[in-house]
Parts: sequence; structure tokens; C-alpha cells
Amino acid sequence: MGAAVKFCTVCQCVFILFAGIFGMMAHYSVLTGAKEVYVSRQQCGDVVGYSSYGCVAFNPDAQYIDYDSEARITGDGVKPWLSSGSMVCQKGAKSDAETESAEESAEGADRRLTEADAATIVKDQTCDKALLGCQIWILSDNAPAEVGGKLDSGVDVEAGVDLGSVSVGRTVTDLDERCGLTEEGFIDTAYVHQINTTENEIMAPPIPRPFVWMVYKLIGLDKVFIDKVLGVLTCGMGQGKFLQMMTFLPFLPRCSKFVGPVVSYIKFSILPVLMLSIMTSMRSVPCNDNSHCIDVSEGNMISFSRDLNPSMYMYVAIIVHTFVMMFAFAIMACFPATNDTYQEPEEGHEAEISISQMSRFGKVLFGVLTCLDVFMLGMGLYVILSQIARSSFTISMAFSMAFNFDAEFSVDIFQILAALLIPVDLTSEILKKLKRAQQMKGSS
Repeated sequence: MGAAVKFCTVCQCVFILFAGIFGMMAHYSVLTGAKEVYVSRQQCGDVVGYSSYGCVAFNPDAQYIDYDSEARITGDGVKPWLSSGSMVCQKGAKSDAETESAEESAEGADRRLTEADAATIVKDQTCDKALLGCQIWILSDNAPAEVGGKLDSGVDVEAGVDLGSVSVGRTVTDLDERCGLTEEGFIDTAYVHQINTTENEIMAPPIPRPFVWMVYKLIGLDKVFIDKVLGVLTCGMGQGKFLQMMTFLPFLPRCSKFVGPVVSYIKFSILPVLMLSIMTSMRSVPCNDNSHCIDVSEGNMISFSRDLNPSMYMYVAIIVHTFVMMFAFAIMACFPATNDTYQEPEEGHEAEISISQMSRFGKVLFGVLTCLDVFMLGMGLYVILSQIARSSFTISMAFSMAFNFDAEFSVDIFQILAALLIPVDLTSEILKKLKRAQQMKGSS
């Protein structure tokens, strides 16, 4: 059993390192290397804080104000804000009766309309049926934008091609599958809008997500193995500290034995993937043998992740959790977390700590670490529910895309390694649990 666990750990380590390297290559070649990036527009007036916004016909003689930049725009300059049928999402378009109840229920709803800002419009909301969520990555120089969705105006968004993936609200359609791109491969600004990735780091943060994923995965690789490595690096001062720190619910040792492996798998296998939805859902533009679309879309890619903010929250939470664990390990080397009644575990065994064996400092430290673990699990649940409720992205889609081999090479390799690691991690946890049961049986 011990040999099987070691083999599985080596496989995990190799997969993680290679996936991290290819993931960082994809980050710099695609995410930060894209010439233009477009993201799906949300439904006009449905966003919290924009309850008074509604759709009105574009007036070529009127002057408008962009909500984000507060710049004044007129005439043809309004084109990027237009939806199909020359509609704009304008502040104050809904009547007082329509917005009164929404403003009372929506936290942070915008203030009452005044005459001075009656022409305020937003670019990231559409008057068409909003896509379930996607991003378009332009890596070539030949993908012009088409204003207003004229080429796809005959497509019924609610009665499109059912892909078999159901989200709250409506069924996934062909427009969702194509990120609103026209059949000829043109970018339809009725459904997406361009963003500046330099100013908006949510798409490509300064610390690459694959790097954060790789470091976090390595920390949770194998507690006994990592503890040995840290013990050698700290000349024996950190021996056993990592095992103590990684124990989930040490205040309830019996519960920890059963719940610990499940929590460890969720924390170090499932949660890191949640912040990678942009890369794991990336694919080439589906052209369906349309020669013009193939020419226009060569090298470009699309991805599916509507709730970018929750994935960014998970990204930040994992970074914070990593630094807290590093700080906790360092401080445990200076201040003992256990008292004299605690006995070090045997070679190759995991640590088991009861509350009576903790020092005062240890009780506070383990309390903080337990709260942080619970917070991470809660954050993961929030991101999962958010993706299910508001996006077309699913786990089955991630696995199907991983084996499609239709994206940029580094993206394809990262996708398949990240997907394979999920069952490999599960197998490793099962083997470690069987090994632990075997050890306990042998010692009794």
C-alpha cells in the first residue's frame, strides 16, 4: 500500500509541475498576449444597482454620457453601446412604478434619476437576450467587430440549439455556444463588449492563476511527504509542524479522521480548479465548416465563465490561505502549539492532536486555521452555486473540452493535465485512507 501511495504522489507531482508550466505559458501567450478581449454583456436593468436602467431607441441627434468613463458621446460614437435594433441601455428608462420595488429590494440600488443624467448609458449591458457568459480572445489581426447583431438577427435566442446543459433561467443555445459570434465569425457587439485587460486585471491577474494553482496543489500533495521535506529544509526544527497544521478539526479528533480526507480533497483538488474556469473552458471558435469563419477566426479562442468576480475571490482566497499557512508554519517553529503530553507520530503516520494536548497558543492557532478552512469551503460552495446558476459552464463541459485539442497548444496540455488530476487526486486520497487504516490495524 505504501508503494502505491508513493507512486500516486510522484504522478501527482509530475502532473502538477507540467500543468503549471504549460498553464503559465498559456497565461502569457493567450490571456496577456491577446490583442483584444471581449466579454458577454449582462441583461439591461437586471444588474444590482442598475434597476432604473432600461432599453430605449437610439437617438442619433442626442448626446449620451458613458456611465464608466463619464465621457460624452454622440452620433456614430455610440455604436459600441448599441444592441440589436439600435437600442441602448439607458438610465431612467424604466418608470418610477417599475423601479420603486426593485430599488427597495436591491441592495446598493442607484439613486433617483435627475434630468442632468437622463442620457447616461452603459456598455456592459445589452437589450438583447444576454448570453449565459463567455469571453472572446482575439490573437490574430483579422477579426472585425459587427455592430448590432444584424447577421444573426433571425436567430431565436430562447429557442436555439439545445446543447444539453441547463442553467437557471433558460436553456443553452447556439448563440451561447458561439459566444454570440456570427456564423461568419464576426464579433457581434450586441452581445459582447471589449474590455481593457491592462486596467481590468480580473481576466489576467499579475500573478498567473496557473502558478497559484500549482503552488497550492503542491502544498496539499502529501502531508507526510511535505512534512519530511520541510523538516530537512529547516534542519529538523519544522519536523512534525506541517502535519499538526494540516489537521482539520483537531478539536474533534474522531470526526477529523473521517472528514479530514474529504476536506483535504475538496480544498486542494476542487477549489483550485474553480478559479481556472476561464482557461479550463477555453476552446477554438466553432465555425461548422464555414470557410469565411475559419479564415476570420484563425487563432482566436472563446471561453465560458460568466461570474468572473467569484472566481477572482477564490483566487485571492487561495493566495491568502497559502500565506497564512506559511506564516503559521513559521510561527509554530518559534512557539510550540502542543504541551508535554503530546507524542510525535510514528514514521510515516499522520498527526493526531487532542485539545488536551494543545498549548494555549496552539488552541488559538488551530482555531484560526479551522475557521479559515471552513471559510475556504464556504467560498468554494458559493463559487460553485454561482457558476451553476449564472453560467453555461459545467464540469462535464470542462472534461469534454480537455480532450478536444482544439485550442492553443499550451492551453490544450494544461486542460488535459488539470482534468486528469481530479481523478488522480481522488485515487491518492483513497489510497492514503486505506494506508492509514492499515497502520491503525497494525498498531492495535
